[in-house]
Amino acid sequence: MPVAKEYNVKLGNHIADPPLPAGYRGITRWNSPDVFEGIKRFAELYDSSHHGFLLCMGSVAEGLKDPKNEILPIIKWVGERQQIFSVHLRNIKGGWNNFMEVYPDNGDMDFLEIIRALRDVGYSGMVCPDHVPYHPDPASSLQGFAFAYGYIKALIHSVESEE
Repeated sequence: MPVAKEYNVKLGNHIADPPLPAGYRGITRWNSPDVFEGIKRFAELYDSSHHGFLLCMGSVAEGLKDPKNEILPIIKWVGERQQIFSVHLRNIKGGWNNFMEVYPDNGDMDFLEIIRALRDVGYSGMVCPDHVPYHPDPASSLQGFAFAYGYIKALIHSVESEE
């Protein structure tokens, strides 16, 4: 932390993708078995404006039983502490130990509500896609990312127009 402070670098943790059950292969990660409690423990390790998260919605959601409803309190808690340094916007269907990655408009989480929640805690940093699903076309990765970026841009524009 002292070196990060000296050089004005923010150290943002990206939680494990996916979160795993406690004791998996003999290891219990810091964010297991309760992702939100793990995030709180990690957030409170240092009292520094240089210590926080690259908050990956997909990875966090993978560790929740009800991502649609459980993600918003996490954004609020971490955001009010000013510990969101960057955001990955990736959607999933399912949750803890049983999920699949999907396009941003096709998952269980409501990304419009997520962008509103980020606005409400004063987050003004980068929001970018993470993984995108593939489909049977050689350019599927490029197409998927183009769609995800456009979708994110439209969400941000929509939320900004509400102000």
